[in-house]
Amino acid sequence: MHSVSTAACMLFIVGVFPTSTRADFFDFTSRVAFDAFRAPDTELNFDELADGTIVSSGTSAGGIIFNYDFSGFNVMATSAFDAPSGNISLGTDDGGNAFQDGDDVQFAFSARHGFGLYIISADTLLDNDFRLTVGGATAFLDTSDLINTLSDGGNVYFLGIQGDANSSFTAARLIADSGAPVAFTFNIDNIVSSSVTAVPEPSSLLLTALISGITTWRTLRRRREKNALHGS
Repeated sequence: MHSVSTAACMLFIVGVFPTSTRADFFDFTSRVAFDAFRAPDTELNFDELADGTIVSSGTSAGGIIFNYDFSGFNVMATSAFDAPSGNISLGTDDGGNAFQDGDDVQFAFSARHGFGLYIISADTLLDNDFRLTVGGATAFLDTSDLINTLSDGGNVYFLGIQGDANSSFTAARLIADSGAPVAFTFNIDNIVSSSVTAVPEPSSLLLTALISGITTWRTLRRRREKNALHGS
């Protein structure tokens, strides 16, 4: 009888099951689809902030660092408009309680697999007026994916990006298109994200199970051989 070495089995297993570490990103304009891909484990709706709280550039709110340059104005928690959940959303302290077209907000955080947010505006928006970027991936506003219209007329949209199990990122950027033919204002709320967890890929789990099975088989075989030797 011919025996097969563990090393040979290992080479066969590695050859059969892919071990690619390629990272892929997927963009979403639907919160339902975003959650179905991977449910977020964190949702920040800013209701823990008092109305009028300033979030200065370079400071953190809910574990997310906000970076921006609004020519002397600051990001501010506001209850001036309806919010998708609770009473508080994010705007600015420019007197209008809202962001404007042309604003650019960058977010920094611990490693994430997914990141998304709500955009609320009562103004007429066009497709691609907003883009959320993570690395080389971009989610563009699709006005046909309207989530909800609030009682004060604010329309709620979602932008999100998810990475596969091989990807993670520590920054995202929201850009409001300054080239739009019509000016608009907006607010931000409900930032959702998926933290990085050490979950093995299915091929890794199967590989581990097969290696364990081979090791157990070899151990049992050696015991049978020893028992046969002692019994003879």
